[in-house]
Amino acid sequence: MQAGQQITPTLRLQGLLGKGGMGSVWVADHLALGTQVAVKFMSPAYVENASLVQRFRTEAMAAAQIKSPHVAQVFDHGFTADGTPYIVMELLEGEDLKRRIRREGPLPLKDVALVVSQASKALSRAHALGIVHRDIKPDNIFLCNIDGETFVKLLDFGIAKMGPDSALGATTTGSMMGTPLYMSPEQLLSAKRVDHRSDLWSIAVVAYHAITGRVPFHGETVGSLGVAVHTGAFHLPSTLRPDVPPAVDAWFQRMLRRDPAERFGTAKEMAEALEQAILGAPSPYAVTGGVTRGSLHTHPEPTPAPYSGGPMAATPAPSSMHGYTSSPYSAPQSPASAPQTLIGTSTTAARAGGGKKPAIIAAGVAVLVLGAVGLFLAVGRSNDTTPVSAAPGEASTSALTAAPTPSPSPTPVVAPAPPPTTSALAEPAASAATAKTAEDNPTTRKTATAPATTAPPPPATTTKTAPKPPKGGKDNIGF
Repeated sequence: MQAGQQITPTLRLQGLLGKGGMGSVWVADHLALGTQVAVKFMSPAYVENASLVQRFRTEAMAAAQIKSPHVAQVFDHGFTADGTPYIVMELLEGEDLKRRIRREGPLPLKDVALVVSQASKALSRAHALGIVHRDIKPDNIFLCNIDGETFVKLLDFGIAKMGPDSALGATTTGSMMGTPLYMSPEQLLSAKRVDHRSDLWSIAVVAYHAITGRVPFHGETVGSLGVAVHTGAFHLPSTLRPDVPPAVDAWFQRMLRRDPAERFGTAKEMAEALEQAILGAPSPYAVTGGVTRGSLHTHPEPTPAPYSGGPMAATPAPSSMHGYTSSPYSAPQSPASAPQTLIGTSTTAARAGGGKKPAIIAAGVAVLVLGAVGLFLAVGRSNDTTPVSAAPGEASTSALTAAPTPSPSPTPVVAPAPPPTTSALAEPAASAATAKTAEDNPTTRKTATAPATTAPPPPATTTKTAPKPPKGGKDNIGF
């Protein structure tokens, strides 16, 4: 590919936006529409891999079917004359949520409510069609700048599960799809059995990250992370950030329950409950064009399609690519001196000292047990010598009273904040978005920038069955 090349009768390449091991994204002139678009190409090295080509097609089809203003629009999908797959999509201006958190640190609570609200609108449409995203993370939530206001776009449906009647491929037995730090307990065990409630867990983890600057569960390996998620103990946001009200703590206690039936049932319910928890009472945000404080749902929410463990798209190597590269991000660490409230969302909350540690296993998933051994040893060698004592019971909130009563949660315990970690899973790899940023193209609309915190390069979205990307550059753009 090169600038000036006309790849179809209507598309002429203008310039490279980003390049990664799995492919590249270009700005192109759409000659028929008289506008600029983003064109994503798969690397020629992978065009013979049927599962990767299938995932590429899945991304285009899922986004096209959802037809939501909060999903990046896809205009076309096809193959060049030499057989290279491509997707034509809208060109976005702005930055992804991961970059925003890196620039600004923990976000204002109302801004988090806005992000959850608009992302939930996209998910409501997707879930009504039986589409489960399965890779919700800050990298895939893009914040567009429309006339100075924020408008959220959900990106990368490349590993979406398209429903029981889809012929879009199947997950290989034993494979893992998604970004582990944001994956639900059920997705860590089996991507085949997830339904729309797995996406809701992931949105909650994203919200926790945006509010606190860190994720609720950590692990040195996928197995040890799985044990942490299975144990269900996490620090309440209010212990990491004093302006977080008890109602928001209660929202996370419900959303991060291991049993999907104990979470909110739909994206709409989840978003409305968070808005109520943050604002203290239901408050419709006015929606006019690009919004800064948009209404959660101005239309009835479609009913999520029933789950029936059907076929799904195969997954390739790490992280999706959309158009610009994001810098590595290191989440701010909470003050080590302040005692934290550790919440256990399962009946086997972590305790200081000995005791039997839970394993996140299911029949036939022995590989997670092997990975979990590292966490067991790490917990046993913890430097935290502060005794664990009982804390007051969970705070209740009017924000959640309308929802079904969840099963009792374990009593919170007080523990010091964890020391800073250099975990290899500290952050997933950055994905790109179909955007022209100030870094990539100085002639486009510029967004504010600020010095980034130095951090080790993050890993990409993990998959056990993915082919290894070609060796070479250190770009962090990929599928």
